[in-house]
Amino acid sequence: MASDDPQMTREDAAMHWGLNYLREDVQELRREIRELTRETHGDLLDLRREMNQRFNRQTATMIALNKGRDSVEAV
Repeated sequence: MASDDPQMTREDAAMHWGLNYLREDVQELRREIRELTRETHGDLLDLRREMNQRFNRQTATMIALNKGRDSVEAV
């Protein structure tokens, strides 16, 4: 049975290949965005850990200084 679809013209073929290349580019951009997002999340986790460590150190220092001051005042 013969196909009722007309044969693809050169313009149609060019558009088809253009859309395929565009789709591949979009997929590549999505991959890059996912990778950058993962890197950003990792960097933010590192920053959060560092900030928590600094806060904990500062809190421990303040507690130690207050204990030392309280013991001096008690004398």
